[in-house]
Amino acid sequence: MTGKNGILTKAENSKEETNRETAREKLHVVLIDIQIDKISKGEAIILNDDLAQLIESYADITSAKFTRDIIETVVDGYTFEVNGKLGIEDKKEIIKVEPENLNDWEYDLEEIPGYAVITKYKGEPKQELIIPNYINGVPVKKIQRGQPDKIDKDGKQQWFSNYNIFDNKLCEYEGVGTGAGYWKQLDITSIIISDGIEIIGEECFKDMPNLESVSIPKSVNEICSRAFECNLEKNVRDNFTLNIPRTVKIMEDNICGKNDILNIEYEQTEIPMEWMTYWLDWIKEVNYGVKM
Repeated sequence: MTGKNGILTKAENSKEETNRETAREKLHVVLIDIQIDKISKGEAIILNDDLAQLIESYADITSAKFTRDIIETVVDGYTFEVNGKLGIEDKKEIIKVEPENLNDWEYDLEEIPGYAVITKYKGEPKQELIIPNYINGVPVKKIQRGQPDKIDKDGKQQWFSNYNIFDNKLCEYEGVGTGAGYWKQLDITSIIISDGIEIIGEECFKDMPNLESVSIPKSVNEICSRAFECNLEKNVRDNFTLNIPRTVKIMEDNICGKNDILNIEYEQTEIPMEWMTYWLDWIKEVNYGVKM
Protein backbone atom coordinates (compact mmCIF):
# COMPACT_ATOMS: atom_id res chain seq x y z
CA MET A 1 0.00 0.00 0.00
CA THR A 2 2.65 2.52 1.01
CA GLY A 3 5.86 1.18 -0.54
CA LYS A 4 7.66 2.67 -3.53
CA ASN A 5 5.20 1.01 -5.92
CA GLY A 6 2.24 0.94 -3.52
CA ILE A 7 -1.24 2.18 -4.38
CA LEU A 8 -1.18 5.15 -1.98
CA THR A 9 2.26 6.23 -3.14
CA LYS A 10 1.20 6.12 -6.79
CA ALA A 11 -1.97 8.06 -5.97
CA GLU A 12 0.02 10.75 -4.17
CA ASN A 13 2.50 11.02 -7.07
CA SER A 14 -0.38 11.30 -9.53
CA LYS A 15 -1.97 14.09 -7.47
CA GLU A 16 1.35 15.94 -7.32
CA GLU A 17 1.79 15.72 -11.08
CA THR A 18 -1.78 16.92 -11.68
CA ASN A 19 -1.23 19.93 -9.41
CA ARG A 20 2.02 20.77 -11.18
CA GLU A 21 0.38 20.58 -14.61
CA THR A 22 -2.49 22.79 -13.42
CA ALA A 23 0.04 25.40 -12.27
CA ARG A 24 1.90 25.09 -15.58
CA GLU A 25 -1.35 25.66 -17.49
CA LYS A 26 -2.08 28.82 -15.47
CA LEU A 27 1.35 30.18 -16.45
CA HIS A 28 0.83 29.15 -20.06
CA VAL A 29 -2.43 31.14 -20.22
CA VAL A 30 -0.64 34.22 -18.80
CA LEU A 31 2.17 33.97 -21.35
CA ILE A 32 -0.27 33.57 -24.25
CA ASP A 33 -2.13 36.69 -23.08
CA ILE A 34 1.12 38.67 -22.89
CA GLN A 35 2.23 37.42 -26.30
CA ILE A 36 -1.05 38.41 -27.96
CA ASP A 37 -0.90 41.87 -26.35
CA LYS A 38 2.72 42.41 -27.44
CA ILE A 39 2.01 41.32 -31.02
CA SER A 40 -1.03 43.60 -31.27
CA LYS A 41 1.13 46.55 -30.20
CA GLY A 42 4.04 45.61 -32.45
CA GLU A 43 6.34 45.17 -29.43
CA ALA A 44 9.15 42.67 -29.15
CA ILE A 45 9.22 40.13 -26.34
CA ILE A 46 12.43 40.68 -24.38
CA LEU A 47 13.41 38.81 -21.26
CA ASN A 48 14.13 41.50 -18.67
CA ASP A 49 12.93 42.88 -15.34
CA ASP A 50 10.00 44.67 -16.99
CA LEU A 51 8.66 41.43 -18.47
CA ALA A 52 9.11 39.69 -15.12
CA GLN A 53 7.08 42.43 -13.40
CA LEU A 54 4.38 42.12 -16.04
CA ILE A 55 4.10 38.36 -15.51
CA GLU A 56 4.01 38.87 -11.73
CA SER A 57 1.12 41.35 -12.08
CA TYR A 58 -1.28 38.53 -13.04
CA ALA A 59 -3.43 37.15 -10.22
CA ASP A 60 -2.39 33.51 -10.65
CA ILE A 61 1.33 34.31 -10.41
CA THR A 62 3.00 34.26 -6.99
CA SER A 63 6.32 35.75 -8.11
CA ALA A 64 8.49 36.24 -11.21
CA LYS A 65 12.18 37.13 -11.19
CA PHE A 66 14.47 37.78 -14.16
CA THR A 67 17.91 36.19 -13.89
CA ARG A 68 20.44 35.70 -16.71
CA ASP A 69 18.45 34.22 -19.61
CA ILE A 70 15.28 33.03 -17.83
CA ILE A 71 12.41 34.37 -15.74
CA GLU A 72 11.98 32.18 -12.67
CA THR A 73 8.24 32.06 -11.99
CA VAL A 74 6.34 30.58 -9.04
CA VAL A 75 2.74 29.44 -9.43
CA ASP A 76 0.85 27.64 -6.64
CA GLY A 77 4.12 26.69 -4.98
CA TYR A 78 5.67 25.24 -8.18
CA THR A 79 8.70 26.94 -9.76
CA PHE A 80 9.09 27.17 -13.54
CA GLU A 81 11.63 28.77 -15.86
CA VAL A 82 10.34 30.93 -18.74
CA ASN A 83 12.82 31.13 -21.62
CA GLY A 84 13.30 33.65 -24.43
CA LYS A 85 10.62 32.01 -26.60
CA LEU A 86 8.18 32.06 -23.66
CA GLY A 87 8.56 28.32 -23.32
CA ILE A 88 8.06 26.79 -19.88
CA GLU A 89 10.45 24.36 -18.21
CA ASP A 90 10.55 22.88 -14.73
CA LYS A 91 13.13 24.58 -12.52
CA LYS A 92 16.31 22.54 -12.46
CA GLU A 93 17.42 21.94 -8.90
CA ILE A 94 21.14 22.42 -8.38
CA ILE A 95 22.76 19.48 -6.63
CA LYS A 96 25.09 20.74 -3.92
CA VAL A 97 28.69 19.70 -4.47
CA GLU A 98 30.86 20.54 -1.48
CA PRO A 99 34.55 19.72 -0.98
CA GLU A 100 35.41 16.58 0.96
CA ASN A 101 38.11 18.59 2.73
CA LEU A 102 37.51 22.31 3.16
CA ASN A 103 41.24 22.86 3.71
CA ASP A 104 41.86 21.81 0.09
CA TRP A 105 40.49 25.17 -1.10
CA GLU A 106 41.09 28.86 -0.65
CA TYR A 107 38.20 31.21 -1.34
CA ASP A 108 37.11 34.83 -1.06
CA LEU A 109 33.81 36.00 0.45
CA GLU A 110 34.25 39.72 -0.19
CA GLU A 111 34.34 40.09 -3.99
CA ILE A 112 30.72 39.06 -4.64
CA PRO A 113 28.45 39.62 -1.59
CA GLY A 114 26.52 36.49 -0.67
CA TYR A 115 28.73 34.22 -2.76
CA ALA A 116 32.15 32.57 -2.60
CA VAL A 117 34.90 33.00 -5.19
CA ILE A 118 37.29 30.04 -5.38
CA THR A 119 40.89 31.26 -5.69
CA LYS A 120 43.10 28.19 -5.16
CA TYR A 121 43.15 24.40 -5.00
CA LYS A 122 45.84 23.01 -2.72
CA GLY A 123 44.67 19.46 -2.03
CA GLU A 124 46.17 16.20 -3.19
CA PRO A 125 47.06 15.87 -6.90
CA LYS A 126 44.48 13.82 -8.79
CA GLN A 127 43.49 13.05 -12.37
CA GLU A 128 39.91 14.35 -12.10
CA LEU A 129 39.20 17.55 -10.22
CA ILE A 130 35.62 18.56 -9.39
CA ILE A 131 35.17 22.29 -8.71
CA PRO A 132 32.55 22.55 -5.91
CA ASN A 133 29.50 24.80 -6.22
CA TYR A 134 29.20 25.24 -2.44
CA ILE A 135 32.04 25.87 -0.03
CA ASN A 136 31.57 26.10 3.73
CA GLY A 137 27.81 26.39 3.10
CA VAL A 138 28.13 29.37 0.71
CA PRO A 139 27.26 29.07 -3.01
CA VAL A 140 30.19 29.53 -5.41
CA LYS A 141 29.63 31.99 -8.25
CA LYS A 142 33.14 32.39 -9.69
CA ILE A 143 36.48 30.64 -10.12
CA GLN A 144 39.35 33.13 -10.15
CA ARG A 145 43.03 32.55 -9.51
CA GLY A 146 44.59 34.61 -6.73
CA GLN A 147 47.14 37.29 -7.55
CA PRO A 148 50.58 35.77 -8.27
CA ASP A 149 53.46 36.77 -6.00
CA LYS A 150 57.20 36.84 -6.40
CA ILE A 151 58.64 33.64 -4.99
CA ASP A 152 61.94 31.96 -4.30
CA LYS A 153 63.07 28.97 -6.33
CA ASP A 154 66.34 27.28 -5.34
CA GLY A 155 67.33 30.42 -3.43
CA LYS A 156 66.72 32.74 -6.41
CA GLN A 157 63.80 35.11 -6.59
CA GLN A 158 61.56 34.52 -9.60
CA TRP A 159 59.32 37.13 -11.12
CA PHE A 160 56.06 35.33 -10.56
CA SER A 161 54.43 32.19 -9.27
CA ASN A 162 51.85 30.08 -11.08
CA TYR A 163 49.18 31.84 -13.10
CA ASN A 164 46.41 29.32 -12.39
CA ILE A 165 44.28 28.22 -9.43
CA PHE A 166 46.72 25.52 -8.26
CA ASP A 167 49.08 25.75 -5.33
CA ASN A 168 52.76 25.66 -6.30
CA LYS A 169 53.27 22.35 -4.51
CA LEU A 170 50.96 20.74 -7.10
CA CYS A 171 52.92 22.15 -10.04
CA GLU A 172 56.27 21.75 -11.71
CA TYR A 173 58.45 24.80 -12.19
CA GLU A 174 59.87 25.59 -15.60
CA GLY A 175 62.26 28.48 -16.05
CA VAL A 176 61.97 30.86 -18.96
CA GLY A 177 64.94 33.16 -19.49
CA THR A 178 66.73 34.86 -16.60
CA GLY A 179 64.83 35.28 -13.34
CA ALA A 180 61.46 34.25 -14.76
CA GLY A 181 59.44 31.10 -15.12
CA TYR A 182 56.07 29.49 -14.65
CA TRP A 183 54.45 26.56 -12.86
CA LYS A 184 52.62 23.90 -14.88
CA GLN A 185 50.12 21.41 -13.48
CA LEU A 186 50.80 17.94 -14.88
CA ASP A 187 48.54 15.58 -12.92
CA ILE A 188 45.02 16.71 -13.74
CA THR A 189 43.50 15.39 -16.96
CA SER A 190 39.83 16.24 -16.33
CA ILE A 191 38.09 19.31 -14.87
CA ILE A 192 34.40 19.16 -13.88
CA ILE A 193 32.87 22.54 -13.04
CA SER A 194 29.78 22.05 -10.89
CA ASP A 195 26.40 23.46 -11.90
CA GLY A 196 25.65 26.89 -10.42
CA ILE A 197 29.04 28.45 -11.06
CA GLU A 198 28.63 31.41 -13.44
CA ILE A 199 32.08 32.89 -14.13
CA ILE A 200 35.35 31.21 -15.16
CA GLY A 201 37.99 33.80 -14.41
CA GLU A 202 41.20 34.86 -16.13
CA GLU A 203 43.91 32.18 -16.48
CA CYS A 204 42.17 29.73 -14.12
CA PHE A 205 43.37 26.66 -16.00
CA LYS A 206 46.50 28.06 -17.58
CA ASP A 207 49.55 25.80 -18.10
CA MET A 208 47.85 22.41 -17.82
CA PRO A 209 49.53 20.52 -20.68
CA ASN A 210 47.86 17.15 -19.93
CA LEU A 211 44.28 18.41 -19.58
CA GLU A 212 42.05 16.19 -21.76
CA SER A 213 38.53 17.38 -20.97
CA VAL A 214 36.59 20.19 -19.31
CA SER A 215 32.91 19.96 -18.37
CA ILE A 216 31.28 23.41 -18.38
CA PRO A 217 27.72 23.58 -16.96
CA LYS A 218 24.94 25.66 -18.48
CA SER A 219 25.01 27.96 -15.45
CA VAL A 220 28.22 29.55 -16.82
CA ASN A 221 27.61 32.89 -18.55
CA GLU A 222 31.12 34.39 -18.69
CA ILE A 223 34.54 33.01 -19.63
CA CYS A 224 37.47 35.37 -19.12
CA SER A 225 40.71 35.88 -21.02
CA ARG A 226 43.13 32.92 -21.26
CA ALA A 227 40.96 30.80 -18.95
CA PHE A 228 42.01 27.69 -20.91
CA GLU A 229 45.47 28.70 -22.09
CA CYS A 230 46.66 25.20 -21.26
CA ASN A 231 49.68 24.91 -23.61
CA LEU A 232 48.62 21.36 -24.32
CA GLU A 233 50.92 18.51 -25.22
CA LYS A 234 50.47 17.54 -28.88
CA ASN A 235 49.08 14.08 -28.11
CA VAL A 236 46.38 15.72 -25.96
CA ARG A 237 45.78 18.73 -28.19
CA ASP A 238 44.66 16.70 -31.20
CA ASN A 239 41.77 15.11 -29.30
CA PHE A 240 40.67 17.92 -26.98
CA THR A 241 37.28 19.53 -27.63
CA LEU A 242 36.07 22.54 -25.66
CA ASN A 243 32.27 22.63 -25.38
CA ILE A 244 30.92 26.11 -24.66
CA PRO A 245 27.21 26.16 -23.64
CA ARG A 246 24.84 28.69 -25.18
CA THR A 247 24.37 30.34 -21.78
CA VAL A 248 27.79 32.01 -22.21
CA LYS A 249 27.06 35.63 -23.13
CA ILE A 250 30.45 37.18 -22.35
CA MET A 251 33.64 35.60 -23.65
CA GLU A 252 36.86 37.59 -23.65
CA ASP A 253 39.55 37.32 -26.29
CA ASN A 254 41.95 34.39 -26.47
CA ILE A 255 40.32 32.10 -23.91
CA CYS A 256 42.74 29.47 -25.27
CA GLY A 257 46.43 29.82 -26.07
CA LYS A 258 47.68 30.07 -29.64
CA ASN A 259 49.44 26.73 -29.22
CA ASP A 260 46.22 24.96 -28.25
CA ILE A 261 44.73 23.91 -31.60
CA LEU A 262 41.29 22.90 -30.32
CA ASN A 263 37.93 21.96 -31.73
CA ILE A 264 35.62 24.57 -30.24
CA GLU A 265 31.98 23.57 -30.06
CA TYR A 266 29.81 26.58 -29.31
CA GLU A 267 26.07 26.02 -28.98
CA GLN A 268 24.96 29.49 -30.10
CA THR A 269 23.54 29.70 -33.60
CA GLU A 270 25.20 33.07 -34.15
CA ILE A 271 28.44 34.55 -32.84
CA PRO A 272 27.77 37.89 -31.08
CA MET A 273 29.26 40.71 -33.15
CA GLU A 274 31.56 41.84 -30.35
CA TRP A 275 33.24 38.42 -30.54
CA MET A 276 33.88 38.52 -34.28
CA THR A 277 37.30 40.18 -34.31
CA TYR A 278 39.16 37.71 -32.18
CA TRP A 279 37.30 34.67 -33.52
CA LEU A 280 38.51 35.63 -37.00
CA ASP A 281 42.01 36.26 -35.66
CA TRP A 282 42.04 32.78 -34.17
CA ILE A 283 40.90 31.19 -37.41
CA LYS A 284 43.44 33.09 -39.53
CA GLU A 285 46.39 32.75 -37.17
CA VAL A 286 46.12 29.18 -35.94
CA ASN A 287 43.40 27.58 -38.05
CA TYR A 288 41.03 26.73 -35.21
CA GLY A 289 38.30 24.26 -36.12
CA VAL A 290 35.20 26.18 -35.04
CA LYS A 291 32.06 24.05 -35.22
CA MET A 292 28.85 26.03 -35.24
